[in-house]
Amino acid sequence: MGGSGRYRRKTWTERMNSGRSPMWRIQDTPVDGVPAGARLLVSTPVMVDAAIRNIPWGMFAGPAEIRRRVAEEYGAEYVCPVTFGMNLRIVAESAYEQFRQGVPAANVTPVWRVIHPSAPLSRRCTFPVSFLTERRREEGLDD
Repeated sequence: MGGSGRYRRKTWTERMNSGRSPMWRIQDTPVDGVPAGARLLVSTPVMVDAAIRNIPWGMFAGPAEIRRRVAEEYGAEYVCPVTFGMNLRIVAESAYEQFRQGVPAANVTPVWRVIHPSAPLSRRCTFPVSFLTERRREEGLDD
């Protein structure tokens, strides 16, 4: 922080690569299809990023499908839906951040294959929805 007392906000890419480790916990109350007492995987942004990068070009897999794939890959019954949603936003914002810095769309995480432009998450993100719609059009994912 230094002597200036100023706080520098982390970039989305820094948040994504924070080095956090996945955790396991027992869900105390039912939430978003996860029953109370379930052993729950608390994912990380890097895990979500890897799952999205595995979606083939021109294919769409919604957040619920990605959660299922992450759970399957790590031998979990469920992935925490709340943490997953936060991680998905971090991955999406990081992808846009990299795209704005000149990284070609082919080299950023293809979040447009997971986040539909009309989804509530697309309105919460700081980037314009056109980031998703233009990439979707390029891959033939028009609605």
